[in-house]
Amino acid sequence: MFIAKQFAKLETVDGVIAEWFAVMRAKGVAMAGYHITPPLASPTGGTVIVRQFGFPPEFAEIYDDPLFRAMDPVAGIAFEAGRPILWSGLYKMGRLTDDQKQFVAVCNRHGLVDGVSMPLYGPNGREGYLSYSLGRPFGETDYELAIEVQTIAQAAHIRVAQLMEAEFLGQAKLSGREKTVLQWLARGKSTPDVATIMGLAPDTIDTYTRRIYAKLGVNDRVAAIVVGLTHGLVKF
Repeated sequence: MFIAKQFAKLETVDGVIAEWFAVMRAKGVAMAGYHITPPLASPTGGTVIVRQFGFPPEFAEIYDDPLFRAMDPVAGIAFEAGRPILWSGLYKMGRLTDDQKQFVAVCNRHGLVDGVSMPLYGPNGREGYLSYSLGRPFGETDYELAIEVQTIAQAAHIRVAQLMEAEFLGQAKLSGREKTVLQWLARGKSTPDVATIMGLAPDTIDTYTRRIYAKLGVNDRVAAIVVGLTHGLVKF
């Protein structure tokens, strides 16, 4: 509870992550990587924001490549399991693809053979993912620490997600008319239908729709509806 209150006082994403990483270092974590996943995106996709400390510099540089990061099987398996998983157990799994086996081989070459990965859950589908290592084999006496790290990580991620959500909604602030147009579009109404319902010209609805796309950072109706639903801009 204390840690959550500590994070809640911080007003920037960078500030939360810096505090979080400092706490993990103090608890003996040698290296950690945190993925901030946009809503509906893959935890290893090209749009993911990655923050890390302690990893070998050469590996960190390689992992920055979205093509290499897409080969990472750990995140997907952690989310599938819905709980923390040990790298050592995952690496022994027989159901990895050739690309995933190549990823594991690179990790092994850089000494990344023992650690923990876990999914993190935030509001409005803004998920995260943490991998960390103690820099030594993970033993039975480390499970209490693992629970503590998970609790801290979840609290930090929720605060990061809250701050990013607030920033997004501030940038994507829709007018009342724009919200109404998006609401009708989400209900399957065509542009002429929305124009009739709202008593406006179809060209005016087109203008509102283009503004909605620009503010939400999308290029089509389906994406606008998905983003609207994800961020609570559309309600049913």
